[in-house]
Amino acid sequence: MDEEGNRMEFGALEALMLLDILKNEESNLREMADSASPLSLNLKV
Repeated sequence: MDEEGNRMEFGALEALMLLDILKNEESNLREMADSASPLSLNLKV
């Protein structure tokens, strides 16, 4: 739960579906995060 009282709850099937979507979109999400980063230094893990 965050400071605003928002909460996300998923069942097992929903969590697996979300994980699959995030895995498929990982490279796009990383590119978006890198381009939006205000830091001039990028750390790769």
